[in-house]
Amino acid sequence: MAEDTDPEVTAIATKRSTSLERLKQALPSLAVVFAATFVLAEWVDIVGSAERASTTGGYLVDHVAIWAAAKLSLAGTPALAYDTDVLRVAQDLPEGTPPDALLLWMYPPHAFILATPLGMLRFSLSFLIFSAVSLLAWSWAIARPTARLPASRLWLLAAPPLVYCLVTGQPSLLWMAGFVLALEALRERREVTAGVILAVLTMKPHFGLLVPIALIAGGYWRTLAWGAAATALLLAVGTAMTGLEGWRGFLEAVSFHRSLIEHGGARVHHLLGVYPFLRTFGVPHDIALIAQPATILVMAILVAVIWRRGDAICFDARAAVLCLAGYFAAPYAQFYDALFLAVAGLFWARALHQQGRFDRAARGLIVAGGVATCFVFVPGFPITVLLTPIAAAALIWLLTGTSTPQRGTDDEFPPRAEAAG
Repeated sequence: MAEDTDPEVTAIATKRSTSLERLKQALPSLAVVFAATFVLAEWVDIVGSAERASTTGGYLVDHVAIWAAAKLSLAGTPALAYDTDVLRVAQDLPEGTPPDALLLWMYPPHAFILATPLGMLRFSLSFLIFSAVSLLAWSWAIARPTARLPASRLWLLAAPPLVYCLVTGQPSLLWMAGFVLALEALRERREVTAGVILAVLTMKPHFGLLVPIALIAGGYWRTLAWGAAATALLLAVGTAMTGLEGWRGFLEAVSFHRSLIEHGGARVHHLLGVYPFLRTFGVPHDIALIAQPATILVMAILVAVIWRRGDAICFDARAAVLCLAGYFAAPYAQFYDALFLAVAGLFWARALHQQGRFDRAARGLIVAGGVATCFVFVPGFPITVLLTPIAAAALIWLLTGTSTPQRGTDDEFPPRAEAAG
C-alpha cells in the first residue's frame, strides 16, 4: 500500500527541486560572469601596485576593506581594523590619503566571523571567491520568487547595483540575497531558518531596523526568539574575537563616518534616503538630520499596522511594504544599496501576479525604479532624487489598498494561522 504523504510537504519539496533545476540552467551564464570577475580581479591585482602609489586610493574596490580587516584579524589584532591609520597601512595606501578615499571597515565585531577566512588568500582570489559566492547566493535566493516572473529574474540578474556590487566585492549583494531567503523562509513558515538567517544579517544591520517590528506585529514569535538567540551567540563570538575594544572601535568608526557625511568629507550624492535627498535640495543639515528619526518612527508605525493585518494582506505585499519602509528608515545607504528597492519590486510583482492582475500604475512604478537604478553609473549624479520619490510613490500606492492584494487562492502556501490549526 502506498504511504500517504502530506500534500503541502510534497508541494514544498517539488518547488525546491524546481528551484535547483532553474539554478542548474543558469550555471552557464553564471560561469561567464565568474570568468569576467576573475579577469577583473587579476587586473586589479596586476595594476594594484601602480594604483597604490596614487592618492586616489588603493585597489579602488570595496572588497579591499574586508580583505585588509581579515588580514588584521588573522594577525590577532582585529580591533585595529577600526583604526583608520592602521587600516590605511593595511590597504597599502600612501600617507596623506584623504579620509574619503579610505575604504573603512564599518561592520560590528561579529562580522569578523565570516570575513577572517578571506585573509588567508591573496587579494584577487579573495575578491573572486567573495563575488562568486555573492552571485550564487543571489541567484539561489531569487530562483523561487521569480519562478513565474522570467522578466523580473532577467532584470534582477543584470541590475546595475548588482553589477557594481559584483565587480567591487561589495557585501550588499550577499546581504540582499540573505534577506530574500529569510523572507521566503518566513513565507513558507520555516521560522527557525528565517530567524537564523536574520541573525547573520545583523553583521550589516542598518537595513534591518524594522524587521523586529514586523515580526512582533505579525506574531512570528519563533522567528524572533531564534533570531535573538542566534544573534546573541554571534555577538558573543565576535566579542571574544575583538574584546570590548572592538565595539569601541566600531562605534568610533561609525561616528567618524557620520562626521565625514555631515561636514562634506564624504560624497552625499552617493547616498540614498531621506537625509541625502533633503540635503541635495539645499535643506540645512540640522533640519535634514531631524527628519531621519521622524521618518523612522513613521515607517515603524506603518510596518506594524500592515504586518498586524496579516489575515487580510498577502505575505508578498507585506514584504514589499517592509522593504520600501526599510529604505526610508535606513540611517545610512549607499547608491549600490538601491538593490533593496529591486527586492521590494520583486515581492510586489509576485503579489500582483498571484491575483492575476498587474495594474498600469504598479507596472510603471516598478519599471521606473528599475530604469532609475541605471544612473548609479553616472558620476556625481545624486540618484536619491530619482529613487526616493519613486519609493515614496510605490509605498503610498501599496498603502492605499488599491494595489495591496487580498490573499487569494493562488497563494503557494496557506496562512500561518491555518497551518498552525
